[in-house]
Amino acid sequence: MSTPLKGTGTGMANSGLPAASDYGRWGEAPAAWDSLKSFGEAAQWRPGVHVIWLSPATHLDVLVVGDLHEAADARAVPVFLSGAVTGRNGASGPFFSGLGVMSEVGGPYLCLSDPTLDHDSELALGWYTGLPGEGVREAMAHFLAAVHTRLGRELLLVGGSGGGFAALSLAEVTSVPTSVFVWNPQTDILRYSPGPVLDYLSAITRFTTADLRALNDDDRAALLSERGITHAVKARAVAANPHVRRLMYGQNATDWHVGSHFFPWLDDSPLEASGRDSYVRGDTHVALLSEISVGHDPWPKPVIVRVLQELVRCENNPVPLVDRLKQEGLLPADGLDNLPRRWDARDGLEEDLRAIVWRSAEGISARATCIRGATQPAGLSALADPAPEGELVTVSLRDGLGVEIGQRQVPSVTPPARLKIFVYGSCVSRDTFAYFDSTVFTLSNYVARQSLVSAFAPAGDPLIDPAKLSSSFQRRMLEWDAESALPRLLSQRAPEVDLLLWDLTDERLGVWLYDDGHVTTSSVDIAPHLPDGLVNRRRIPFGTDEHFSLFRAALHQWRSLLEQCGVLHKAVLLAPPWATQTLPVGVAVEGRGPTAEEANRVMPRYLDLIEEVTGVPVVGRGLSDVRSPTAHRWGVAPFHYDEATHVELARAVLGLHGGLIRERVSSAIDPLALVTRVPPRPPIVEAERRSAVNRGGANIRQVRREIEVTLSGVQFASVRIDLYRGSERVSAGPWSKEASATIAIDEAGLYRARVHVLDRQGSRIAIASNTLRVSRL
Repeated sequence: MSTPLKGTGTGMANSGLPAASDYGRWGEAPAAWDSLKSFGEAAQWRPGVHVIWLSPATHLDVLVVGDLHEAADARAVPVFLSGAVTGRNGASGPFFSGLGVMSEVGGPYLCLSDPTLDHDSELALGWYTGLPGEGVREAMAHFLAAVHTRLGRELLLVGGSGGGFAALSLAEVTSVPTSVFVWNPQTDILRYSPGPVLDYLSAITRFTTADLRALNDDDRAALLSERGITHAVKARAVAANPHVRRLMYGQNATDWHVGSHFFPWLDDSPLEASGRDSYVRGDTHVALLSEISVGHDPWPKPVIVRVLQELVRCENNPVPLVDRLKQEGLLPADGLDNLPRRWDARDGLEEDLRAIVWRSAEGISARATCIRGATQPAGLSALADPAPEGELVTVSLRDGLGVEIGQRQVPSVTPPARLKIFVYGSCVSRDTFAYFDSTVFTLSNYVARQSLVSAFAPAGDPLIDPAKLSSSFQRRMLEWDAESALPRLLSQRAPEVDLLLWDLTDERLGVWLYDDGHVTTSSVDIAPHLPDGLVNRRRIPFGTDEHFSLFRAALHQWRSLLEQCGVLHKAVLLAPPWATQTLPVGVAVEGRGPTAEEANRVMPRYLDLIEEVTGVPVVGRGLSDVRSPTAHRWGVAPFHYDEATHVELARAVLGLHGGLIRERVSSAIDPLALVTRVPPRPPIVEAERRSAVNRGGANIRQVRREIEVTLSGVQFASVRIDLYRGSERVSAGPWSKEASATIAIDEAGLYRARVHVLDRQGSRIAIASNTLRVSRL
């Protein structure tokens, strides 16, 4: 039998609510319960906020979303715990998280606000410990037990950062079937950032921050222990709790928590290493080190949604789930040898480690790399003596946990004017260039989507209206291809070019030959926009004798141009075989145009011809184990390569031009040490976002003396609509929640709109409308 608060009769009267809380933004008035017992005995828990009094001074705010009593069999009930409340500035609680992701997951769930924050309006992070003597952790464990007893469902604790700590802490003491999903959690409050820790300690102990600063970590730990506060979670305690069925602990590899929280927690863990990124116990427990997000950023929302969709189903275990997420491209499986870990001298890489010290007006900086295998094995890094004496600088080489593994005496180098690279080709060359040290190299120009056959054919009109392409890069490449602009662009930049990278990937779809001799490149950008029944032109596929003949003629002109521009000896052709399998799962790679097997069969004839006619060195031709990562930023394709392939290509190019580097940069630098890692970007999320946006569109039509612009089929947080007449922007609209706009015009002309979309994850993309010719007003 439930016991509503005195005088309410229903458990919902305002007299039972804490005066300092603000429940107005959470819908109807909360239900208030005088104890956990009365809450547990209630006939029903309706959706909305429930205020459960744990003591006369402490309460737990719970948000019930959906009908908990209708939770499906074999489905866990998610329980969300919040991290820091950014920008609180005295705002009143409660503070709930999880609503955004669960709107896509579906099903009933619970959100718990941190009772610790109710005691100090300026406190942003309290780790759900409560004040000394309140027994908040134990009370929350009893709350979980009450929910399980009523519903008969497993509970899934979910939280990131400080909410992740709370989830792991509750996992130590839960007495009912429970699973845990956390990302970037703290595992010891006292090892978190000093400012928030001091704020927290001051709020719960009433010590001044000056007094607390005088205490060392041992003293602070004793201070909390004496007051019954658990400040550190133990992996073995979680593993030893038979009620914890499943655990998924995600940790960003570039987060400082790796050394301060993740590995100290693993040291106390029965989990065993499985590959370079995972630590597992059976199929049910996994701690994953991943480059899915940068620094302490949360995992991308689509990934969290996907994990929750799987883990709410009680039969799904985390270890197989990690494998599936890699296969789907939602978790990276590339570059794992570079993930932070303790250095193992048995790797035998010491002699291949290099350190470079850059000296500039800002001071001394250092970086370390490896000239064999992974560029940053075990998360290799370097720390230079900030005040060296003389030219030699002492550099400390460190592993992924910041532990010193050796020292080097390295001469400091003042970075020169950067060497300029001209890229002609596809993402094969462009993405390889990204592995060149940006301190030394910069991009001169990038010409893509332009077959060599097209580049040396007469100019003409674009195959489609450029306004149909949403990307300014795509439009520019289309216009350059129609213009046959490569000779002009290279001639203009030739005096500054130090290296020229070239690949044949954009030859793969062949060319369109017009009756008048004009040639345009067939590309994936224009294919969706081609009208039916093209006349006065025909497509010539790559690999046919006709295409090869046209390519041979253009190649001789290309050689002449390279000679005239003085860059023939600076050119390198990147020609790795096309990838036939993905990373990590080794399934066949599919793509538009020829298959990998077809391209690898046809390409040698072109490469032999290039070597014969131009003498340009070809690198990568002999590579064998090339893969296309499922998490490649541009998606899976035979010519979207793994990190190891790009590193090998970059090393081959810099090895060929080592003399230039020693002359222009420093004789003390090993050219191979200028190969660096590309900052990881979770690509499949971007690909999915663009795909979702591309399913929508923007349309314009004339309504008397106005242009009406309408965006459809796209979910957005905000949009901005710009209108163009020809190449002139005639209207720049404000950011708005409206998907349409009406813009007055005063001249005839060719109009198009660009709609800038800010999606709900905070990313932006532009969508081009149709083109509209206005003849009269």
